[in-house]
Amino acid sequence: DTALYYARQLDSLSVAGEYPHGSAMALNMQGVCYELSGDLLKAIEIYLQAAKLAEEHHLQHTLSNVYNNLGIVYSYQGAFETSLDYHYKSLELADALKDSAKIAVNFNNIGLRLSELNQEERAIENYLIALKINLEMKRYRPVSSNYLNIGRSFVITEKYDSAVSCYHRAMNIFETHFPESMDKSLVTNGLAYAYIHLEDMDSARHYLKLGKEIAERTDDFYGRLEAESLEGTILKMEGRYALARKSFQHALDLSEEARLFNNQIDLQRELAEVSNELGDYEKAYKYFMRHTELKDSLFNVKKINEIANIEFAYQVDKKARLD
Repeated sequence: DTALYYARQLDSLSVAGEYPHGSAMALNMQGVCYELSGDLLKAIEIYLQAAKLAEEHHLQHTLSNVYNNLGIVYSYQGAFETSLDYHYKSLELADALKDSAKIAVNFNNIGLRLSELNQEERAIENYLIALKINLEMKRYRPVSSNYLNIGRSFVITEKYDSAVSCYHRAMNIFETHFPESMDKSLVTNGLAYAYIHLEDMDSARHYLKLGKEIAERTDDFYGRLEAESLEGTILKMEGRYALARKSFQHALDLSEEARLFNNQIDLQRELAEVSNELGDYEKAYKYFMRHTELKDSLFNVKKINEIANIEFAYQVDKKARLD
């Protein structure tokens, strides 16, 4: 709320001073505020205003930032083809500007989108490009994100010991350089999830507790959502299905409120499984059908082809510019 107040003040001053660069930056920051508070539609609306202003005044650095943010917010809604389109646009601008930091950010985020499309090997390739750039520049905050995302890919491919190693590298960076950061909860939640699958419930609950504390202290909407989901996973592993269903339902309510399409898919599946264990077959069927409906609407041939076309167009444009 405070950040949003000052971003609006910046915009007002920039308009009065006929300073479009200030207005574009202010709008971009307002979009970030709405995104972090869970109002994704408002975030998109503001980001698009920022993009239009940056395009009109040829503000390439700011436009690259806005495109990257649009890529992130569209991914939360499951619109991965649109998300990747914006990330490749941002990457193309960053390439032209020779901005290593922005190049690394986009390779990291393209990796995230590929992971969401179940292409973990390609995701890791992009994360490693970003990690190499960030290590060379000694940019420790994005290095922690790269380790976090590589760890997440190891979790998905069931390489849990490797995931824990990556998460602890990320945690070491946070403890050394950014101990009060809200994003530290991403690491604690990642460690909790990995330890769940290593069946080390004491460690899992330890890191889940840390994640909850960080999310509450920093008023982190996404941290609370993930912690609630992890709580359900632990309760499910312990056979406490009624409590697990309560946690998963709360997490689903949060994800529906913020229109986080991808989270809803996973949570519908979890709710189907715990309802089945409780013998509530009618609810289990309802959740499973909703899970299938959401998943089928996200992963279909048309979307896969659109995503392939976006990547191909980016590579062709890049080669033409280099030539």
